[in-house]
Amino acid sequence: MKRLLSVLLALALACSIAGCAPAAEPEPETTEPAAGTPAPSAGTEDEAPALGYTPGTYAGSAQGMWGEITVDVTVEEDAITAIVVTSCQDTEYLANAAIEEMPGKILAAQSLAVDTTAGATMSSRGILSAVEAALTEAGGDMDALTAARPETDEALPDESFDIVVVGGGGAGLSAAMWAAKISDASVLLLEQNAMTGGATALSGGGISAGGSAINGKNGLPDYTGKELADFFVAHTESLDYLPEDVTINPALVERIGDQAGEVFDYLCEQGYTYNAANLKAFGSDPGRGVTGCLAVPDAAAMWGTWYTDLAKKNGAEVRTNSKVVGLLTEGGAVVGVEVKTPEGHYNVAAKKVILATGGFANDMELLKEKNADLPGLENAWSFTAGGLTGSVFDLVEPLNVPARGYGMLCDLGTLPPYGTCTDLGNVVINGLFCYVDGNGERFTDPSKVQYGRTYDMLRLEDSVAYTISSAGSTQVLGSEPRSVAEYAEQMKEIGACYEADTLEELAELIGADPENLAASVAAHNEEARNGKLAFYGSALDVVEEGGPYYAFPLKVCVLATLYGIELNEQFQVVNESGEAVPNLYAAGECAMGNYIVGEYPCGTMSLTCAIYGGTLAAEEAVAAMENA
Repeated sequence: MKRLLSVLLALALACSIAGCAPAAEPEPETTEPAAGTPAPSAGTEDEAPALGYTPGTYAGSAQGMWGEITVDVTVEEDAITAIVVTSCQDTEYLANAAIEEMPGKILAAQSLAVDTTAGATMSSRGILSAVEAALTEAGGDMDALTAARPETDEALPDESFDIVVVGGGGAGLSAAMWAAKISDASVLLLEQNAMTGGATALSGGGISAGGSAINGKNGLPDYTGKELADFFVAHTESLDYLPEDVTINPALVERIGDQAGEVFDYLCEQGYTYNAANLKAFGSDPGRGVTGCLAVPDAAAMWGTWYTDLAKKNGAEVRTNSKVVGLLTEGGAVVGVEVKTPEGHYNVAAKKVILATGGFANDMELLKEKNADLPGLENAWSFTAGGLTGSVFDLVEPLNVPARGYGMLCDLGTLPPYGTCTDLGNVVINGLFCYVDGNGERFTDPSKVQYGRTYDMLRLEDSVAYTISSAGSTQVLGSEPRSVAEYAEQMKEIGACYEADTLEELAELIGADPENLAASVAAHNEEARNGKLAFYGSALDVVEEGGPYYAFPLKVCVLATLYGIELNEQFQVVNESGEAVPNLYAAGECAMGNYIVGEYPCGTMSLTCAIYGGTLAAEEAVAAMENA
């Protein structure tokens, strides 16, 4: 039991910001033309020609992100009249946005040449392909149905708000929610994707609760902002691979720590539901971390739907499918934003602008450019929100804003796209077994926290690595405990496990040198038996003799970037001269390099910096506006 608890603690820590399992299948949803929507008329530019369908309802299926998507499509002779998504195995939070939007787009255009739902690209493509399959069976003209349609770039009326927040993830929603709560300012949040929540809604969902009422209520040790900053500084100084000029701004971290209690208690009053079973007092075991709340029951619902509703309840206006493509400036001061939507473009004048655009984990070229010393990124993959492409750098480029930070929050996974908090994902094999590279040699200390081991893997030229175990292992895996042998059977089904009766045969299967592999296993076993290897207080398993032996291939999974734009202690964006850009603030992942660099300090901390940092940016913007 003691061993199981230790493993579950490790799993919980690793899950604190990790992506989660494929959610339950969404309920089927029907989309029909809105009441009063005119049918396409002859002679209009966007009209789809009469396609000569054979009337009826047709089924179609196609691959989504994580599984098959099926649809029923009803047609008359010259029109598509209804589309029902009957099943979808993709993550519910993302897939629902596509399910709600894509059928309507297809019906309105009577065409398959429509844009995908921003932030749910793979699910959107799956729906389009499934509808195409159904329409093909109905006799549709695919050339006409897929012909490109003219883009809409209509000039829409300009608007004006006191505060504009760019980005609807955790930091942006925090900024909008808090600015509307503490002031009478008009607040507008603009999100480029079809849903809010960003990477926060794909995380474990937990935030630190330092200074809050739950610490005393649950008998947990507390911490001050200064203690949090000292912890962050010590962690940063412990990373011997950081470039010499890379530091964090402890004053910002201290402010975040001091802000935590008030905001956390307010969120709880408004319905934030934390998992009391996952309240942990880090710092004593294993010497990493601070008091925090590791997870929420449903991060997507909490940080997507609930948090968006709270921002609206407080008075903020939230718009999706609204991409900010530029900052409006006068005399070097930011005075608004330029917005592009599917319907057209417009400008919004603003007294203050808060950037919360997220990072760039979904721009692999930029990721490799910012981390040129890590060749293993060539084979990494991203598990985060689709809109994270580094747009903040484009927005601030005319203002000569310097970049700050280094590295990324990443973890070791099995095969994409099985996430990082799933039983078929990665945490179930973190720290448990013998780690070897493609030649069968040990390349990292398996007792390191997983983020450190991930960096070791990123330094491998070919980024090929495995964890080695055997059926005789006593390790218990996953949220539903099972043996290594049981786990291996599941992993083989998705091509993520090699099995052999001897280490020599296993080496041949993975292309490793058999002598290297045998020596690595022997060295690992000696250290494990002598108690020299432990992970979150749990001794690592030896690779028991007698087989069968298993090799689980590893992939680096990028969860967030720790590189962004420079801020001062008031969360203002600064230029290369160190001067604040008038009226411009930032928070969240696009500014994470001010708080965290290299690797994750402990569970909940990147999300903590995003949520509380967003509220601090809002406070500064409101105060500056009121004092102007």
